[in-house]
Amino acid sequence: MMRISHREFNGIICSLFLLQYTFLIPFMRYVSSTLLVAAFGLLLLLILLMKNGLTVNRNIYVFYLIFLLVIVIKVLISDSSLSVVALIVLFTLPSAFVMSYEFDYDAFMHFSIKLSKVCFVLICWIPFSSGFNYMRFGYGMLPVIIFSYLDLLYFNTKDNKYNKLNSFANVAIIVLGSIEMLMYGARGSVLSLMLFVVLDRFLVNRAFSIKNILLAVLGLVAYLNIVPLLDAFERLSKKIGIYSYAITKFKMQLRGGFEYASSGREILYAKSIAKIKEHPILGNKIVLDETGGDYVHNLFLQVAEDLGIVFLIILIVFLIYVLYKIGSKKTTRNEKIILSVLFAVSIGRLMFSSTIWRRPEFWMMVCFCLAMRSNRQIQTDNSPVSQKVRKTAC
Repeated sequence: MMRISHREFNGIICSLFLLQYTFLIPFMRYVSSTLLVAAFGLLLLLILLMKNGLTVNRNIYVFYLIFLLVIVIKVLISDSSLSVVALIVLFTLPSAFVMSYEFDYDAFMHFSIKLSKVCFVLICWIPFSSGFNYMRFGYGMLPVIIFSYLDLLYFNTKDNKYNKLNSFANVAIIVLGSIEMLMYGARGSVLSLMLFVVLDRFLVNRAFSIKNILLAVLGLVAYLNIVPLLDAFERLSKKIGIYSYAITKFKMQLRGGFEYASSGREILYAKSIAKIKEHPILGNKIVLDETGGDYVHNLFLQVAEDLGIVFLIILIVFLIYVLYKIGSKKTTRNEKIILSVLFAVSIGRLMFSSTIWRRPEFWMMVCFCLAMRSNRQIQTDNSPVSQKVRKTAC
């Protein structure tokens, strides 16, 4: 049996951690999602400890101590329950812990690509079952499509029978997964996928700018003619007896504007802005209860509401920095790809749903940025990615 290095092993664990919210979906109808993810995340952390010992990236260690200090002070001055600190640690510490270990980028990518295909088989049937959660399904399918896209364009390089079959599988997953996500997933998951494609086409693959512009024009034409397409999907969905919440909302938004299809978000936004005006510097009491969707559903408003304007500015500067790193010539291609995945999956979702405290992908992105310099892997001309880029003008 072939032995793998510590860095390769850690890359596999990082992949499992990132995709756990997808491959655990079939079990979430029987076990609480919070309990299931917490138990699986704890298992991954124990495995990492047994394999690597207690080694911590200094940058991540310092960042997390400062972050925890800010949260404790915030909870104390806002008279919040100390349980808020415990819950925030529960949701954020595993991401920081996992990203503290050096990992092999290629191992992470290749295992994620293989695991995503397994995930597709595990969840593609879910919309046709009773009582499925459309939001959970959409965001679960999102990384599956993204990794098939990456495999098709960057990693499936050899010209042989197996790779041709693999390319066909990737195309099938991208097409079928995208249709399912559009019909039965959350709108935010579709927009997150679009965000990833934009990042890849205009920041990662800037060398192919003319083709990227043509793709953007085609995308605009498709958008201008999307209502008839949505009507066709809606009729198909009704024929097979499944109501498509996402398509209904997309059509409402296209015909009546954001407010008409916002599911009450404009009211939540107005309330949040009022709270920010009341406490612009220190922010308001942090509330982690998402029951009934009674939270602001917007990353920037939530950070300003919870922590104040200063931390909103810090967040904006950080996101600009991430975009700069994705587009920088000094960033290796694997680093660009991983950053793009984490950015699209986390920020795309946080702009429309969930909260920053509960999204491990966001904290993975933060910690990945902190650990990039010490974990840097120089992209060589012989790497699969470089060979693929030279062979194809994507």
